[in-house]
Amino acid sequence: MLKVKAGDLDKMGLLFERYHRPLFAFLYHSTGQAAHSEDLVQTVFYRMLKYRYTFTEVGEFRTWMYHLARNVLNDAIKKTTELCITQM
Repeated sequence: MLKVKAGDLDKMGLLFERYHRPLFAFLYHSTGQAAHSEDLVQTVFYRMLKYRYTFTEVGEFRTWMYHLARNVLNDAIKKTTELCITQM
């Protein structure tokens, strides 16, 4: 991730290959919906790029990644809840 942070965005593909399955499993366990979980995985990787400057060497990459994943999941839950409320 440090190389991605430094501007070597090609390394993002390696991170995707290494971590997309564990992220999918985490998100699928929470949502129970495969297609929705795949979308959320893509959102997590988008946010990794967007917020790459926030990654530091102090913590472990996986901790930072799952923190982003939890935020993406929480945002999706809020969005779904708001959508349900407005449709009532």
